[in-house]
Amino acid sequence: MQRIFGAKSPTVAQRSCFIAAGLTAAIGSVFAIVALSVSSTLGLSVENGPVLYQLLGDYAPPIIAILVLSGIVAASFSTASGAMLATSAIAVRNIFTVRRHTGTGPDPLLRWTRLAMIPFVIAGAFLAIRVSQTGILLTLAFDLMLACLAAPFVIGVFWKRPGAVAALGAMAVGFVVRMTLLALTPTLYGVPNDILYIPNDLVGADFDGWATLVSTLVGFGTYVVLAFAVPRHTSELDREAAVLADLAAEREASEKVEVPA
Repeated sequence: MQRIFGAKSPTVAQRSCFIAAGLTAAIGSVFAIVALSVSSTLGLSVENGPVLYQLLGDYAPPIIAILVLSGIVAASFSTASGAMLATSAIAVRNIFTVRRHTGTGPDPLLRWTRLAMIPFVIAGAFLAIRVSQTGILLTLAFDLMLACLAAPFVIGVFWKRPGAVAALGAMAVGFVVRMTLLALTPTLYGVPNDILYIPNDLVGADFDGWATLVSTLVGFGTYVVLAFAVPRHTSELDREAAVLADLAAEREASEKVEVPA
């Protein structure tokens, strides 16, 4: 713990992140065990639809089915709203370089983030109407995040050698590989792939599920290879220091506004 956070002990926010990650892993492991065991014990098959829905509809008590489905719906709503907010905030802050207001008056970053959410929400709604597969779209979104962003987020925290080239390369290669495998695989976690499928004889339904692991390994491998080939440039370190200084100034100004002396 001290190796990760230095001499200081973890803060409340850091401990909360670890607890949330542990609970997420525990809940995901339970669902994975259920999916792997019911096929052999109850004879359920993905040909009749998602295994979880069959289990909830035919075997689970109604109250358990209601609780699980309510959790799935709540998770979908929170994921969608968080994705829209995060995408808008990243576009406004990193692309259009709008900074938080450090004085009095309305915050321009908050205002432009709200405005930027409008086109993203419209685009998301249009995609949802065109492809009425909430489960597939949610799974594909997490697959893309795992293939494109997991390597910079995980390795970049502990290894300072990789720079922008390694991060962008891992994102691009992971995205291309995952979308290519999506187009070649006839099913996506047991559900017929009606998002983007090109009939072929190269990849069959048996490859379903492996596409996530393969694209993730390719993304991690690309990140590591580019980190050794093209290390972080000095200008990136200077820019990172400037951004950290701006964030520290914004945080200090926000604390003064929220907690007046």
